[in-house]
Amino acid sequence: MNNPVREFMPFLPDWTAFLMYFIVFLILIIFIVIFDQKRKNYGVGYRELFHELKNAYKNHGSETFQYIKKYVFGQKKVSRMKYSGIMHMFIFYSMILLFIGTFLIFIEQDILKHLGVESIIQGSFYLIYEVILDLSGLFLIAGLLMALYRRLVIKPEYLNSSWLSYFILFSLLYISISGFMIEGIRLTLNPVDWAVFSFVGYGFSLLMKQADIQLLNQIYQWLWWSHFAVVMAFFIVVPLSVLKHIILIPLNLLLSPPRNPKAKMTTPFRLDEMEEDEMDESDDENEEDLQIGIACANDLTWKQKLNLAACINCGRCDSVCPAFASGRELSPRNLVQKIKSTFDHGLRINMVDLNANFFDTGLLTKNEVWSCTNCGACVEECPAMIHHVDYIMDLRRHLVNENKFDDKISNVFSSIDQNYNPLGMPSYKRNEWLVEMDVPLLEDNQNIDYLYWISDLGSYDPRVQSIVKSVIEILNHAEVKFAILTHEEKNCGELLKRMGEEGRYQIIAMENIEVLNNYDVKKILTHDPHTFNMFKNEYPDFGGEYEVIHHSVLIRQLLNENRISISSKQMERIVYHDPCNLSRWNNIFNEPREVLNSVSEYPLLEVTQSKDRTFCCGAGGGNYWYKVPEKNKISNIRLEQLAVVNPETIATGCPYCLMMLEDAVRTSDHDLKVLDIAEIVYQTLNEEK
Repeated sequence: MNNPVREFMPFLPDWTAFLMYFIVFLILIIFIVIFDQKRKNYGVGYRELFHELKNAYKNHGSETFQYIKKYVFGQKKVSRMKYSGIMHMFIFYSMILLFIGTFLIFIEQDILKHLGVESIIQGSFYLIYEVILDLSGLFLIAGLLMALYRRLVIKPEYLNSSWLSYFILFSLLYISISGFMIEGIRLTLNPVDWAVFSFVGYGFSLLMKQADIQLLNQIYQWLWWSHFAVVMAFFIVVPLSVLKHIILIPLNLLLSPPRNPKAKMTTPFRLDEMEEDEMDESDDENEEDLQIGIACANDLTWKQKLNLAACINCGRCDSVCPAFASGRELSPRNLVQKIKSTFDHGLRINMVDLNANFFDTGLLTKNEVWSCTNCGACVEECPAMIHHVDYIMDLRRHLVNENKFDDKISNVFSSIDQNYNPLGMPSYKRNEWLVEMDVPLLEDNQNIDYLYWISDLGSYDPRVQSIVKSVIEILNHAEVKFAILTHEEKNCGELLKRMGEEGRYQIIAMENIEVLNNYDVKKILTHDPHTFNMFKNEYPDFGGEYEVIHHSVLIRQLLNENRISISSKQMERIVYHDPCNLSRWNNIFNEPREVLNSVSEYPLLEVTQSKDRTFCCGAGGGNYWYKVPEKNKISNIRLEQLAVVNPETIATGCPYCLMMLEDAVRTSDHDLKVLDIAEIVYQTLNEEK
């Protein structure tokens, strides 16, 4: 066998390379012009961009590159859906390998040859090179056919198809197939000993053995130029279509890597800092500088625009959104696309009023914004790393700042203002029933292990008080030193923050922190994941540094330490519902399951929508306290998901989830019990010490 070597543009005129590179140069200029127009639409300057990239590398460079490795090259988000994950990985990795193969040809022919290096793509390396590229081409075709089948046959409800989607897919398909045909004709016109290593092209060449040589030569030239033309058209389409995510997603990760902790919400202003600023500036000046929420395109920062522009319109957010599933007005995908349309409009600049109010123009509706349960499923699923909840929070902040909300929401705010709880119950009666039970009070017992934060429903709602009683009995049985607050305990502010009332939230948070720090509280125990999330992730911003523990985690610890024991195991089939604030937002998956497995005779049942893919009960984001139009209750949808495994008991670790699921059971045909983890453990507790 002669030395295998890569042929460069055989059967084409000598001037082909000059014309090809002239066209490539023109396409590159067009690409840069389009890219620059897009940059202007996003409102970002090059100096500003490079400055931010420099700071990002300086502040969290190594961490960010780990995220790029994990989410871009590792395809972590994409692989969460099996079919589309395999499809995308076929396309993604194949295109990377094919690009590297093409780039090596460029290096060899246009750089190294001018430096006196004859060829690097030769010998054994060339044979391996050909096998890899042919395999890559086959996997690319497989991925493209899977994508077309998904759009034309499967047609998932959340998937949006446009002519541009099909143009991209068919363009890539033509590039792949024509590339193999060009290879096959080359091997037919110029047979070589190593042809079998180009196994796909070699297969085509066997089919063309009897074809007319002159005809094959003409077809070769026509295929080569059409292949090249489609490749050039594809490059022009990149910045004008969803393909720009190839650039924008890595850029998003560089500029705004996934937050840690991920449950932490944005803080648009700080009241404590504003009070300090007021000493130096007039109130009027402060009011002019303060922007609360977003209402138009001009309210978005360039980073927010860049984040939205990365959306690939894949619909994965819709596929997991409980609001969308219930028939509410909200579609996370549409919300992103609609906001994006106000600034990301092709090559046009300022063709729309960037100050036009989203709500006044009808682009968005109030129900759309209030439909969100803040469950974070969209954020967890999004391969473009868009934080949909941030935008919804900012839209709510605008509505609240402009007093554009209904009476039910107004009543929630008023109740918290007047009584420090959304139920409107007297604050002086808070935890009164626990005082009557002689539960230790923090004001009298400061040498404790934990402050048990009872929260609003635990303080006033009889059903949730059963959870509190169970927790207290478990703590007493394990001889855990704990205490509670009475009227000094207030709403933790989670409801206010999630509903867009940032100012009220910060005031109540700082008041709570002052009380806790005066008592020198170090550890806080709660049965409420919403409270857990706030104390753990939000309060540190205002000086509230505590060790926060959810009751399921503490119970697991007490069981492992043999401080509590089980007398008789549950004889019922149990399925566990993961609360969003505990599982998806704070990654607490295993502890509740370990507790339930230790107290049940049967292995814990699992459903598909569990752990970080759990489905919301419908109460989050303030939805427990107000209603929006829907076709089917989110809690009913969740109940049906849990009922698939035929349980007798639904266990949960959140009072809101418990209340929502119990309500769903009452209006269903299912004969099910809904119990908190603490209630289940207390029922099995060995009373002998």
